[in-house]
Amino acid sequence: IQTRWHEDDLAGFVLREHKDDGWEVLSLPAIATHDEGWRQEGEALWPEWFPINLKEGEGGTSLSRIRSAIGINEFECLYQQRTAPPDGNIFKENWYTENSWKQIDEANLNKIIMIDPASSKKIDCDFTAMVVLGLSEDRHVHVLDVVHDRLELTGRARELFRLHRKWKPVFVGYEQYGMQADIAYMKEKMRAINHRFTITPLGGSMRKVDRIKRLGPWLENGFFHGPNTMWRTREDGSEVDVAELFRDQLRTFPASVTDDLIDATSRFTDEIVPLEWPQWGQGHDNSPIYEEEVRGSWMSE
Repeated sequence: IQTRWHEDDLAGFVLREHKDDGWEVLSLPAIATHDEGWRQEGEALWPEWFPINLKEGEGGTSLSRIRSAIGINEFECLYQQRTAPPDGNIFKENWYTENSWKQIDEANLNKIIMIDPASSKKIDCDFTAMVVLGLSEDRHVHVLDVVHDRLELTGRARELFRLHRKWKPVFVGYEQYGMQADIAYMKEKMRAINHRFTITPLGGSMRKVDRIKRLGPWLENGFFHGPNTMWRTREDGSEVDVAELFRDQLRTFPASVTDDLIDATSRFTDEIVPLEWPQWGQGHDNSPIYEEEVRGSWMSE
């Protein structure tokens, strides 16, 4: 018997990693989330003691009053047995479904690569997340490419150089905690294959949760776009829709099993990252004119 607080709590881990072991889940939300045969969607579990609503001025406890008192997030965990509301916790689902996809000419974008490396060198380590973002002249941000895989150092280098050759970014940012372990090898590989570029360490004292929250205004106002699907094959041969994984991390944040994709993506809002928005003049030869004074997130200024 357990209250669901996080997607990776004991119940979440067991149901995800041992889903074929014959578990039977008994979940009785205070308010029915679907028709259950003996009660309809939206009906209370114990209406005699905990009705959904009470009349104004009427004494007693109702589920609506409890939800108002403790907040929607705690109510979902304690009373609904789910770690996030169905429409998302901090990032609402309609922010990244209705505004997610936008046709764009990739050639006219300035590209940047954000990297959150795995914290271990072992093959069964955490996932490495690499996100290629395109900056458009209307100051919108577009997800162009993603790597999400368990990679050793050589694999991280291989994927980074592949993305750099493909997208020719104007900036590459690397999480600072993984920088020292990787940078010597990256520099040696640059010399060996004669393909050199600058890698900028990304650090700072801001908590990861607060950093990821900075994606909110971009998503809510329709300035951040990603594909509906983006299938990738990992080193172990498995296939994953990284676009769906990205949306799932947003929906369940901050109770996500992993948040590496959205964490890596959020780094474009760091002050050290130069957001060079392209401008295209009449009769121009399609070479971008950079606004060099623009740094950090223009929405936070």
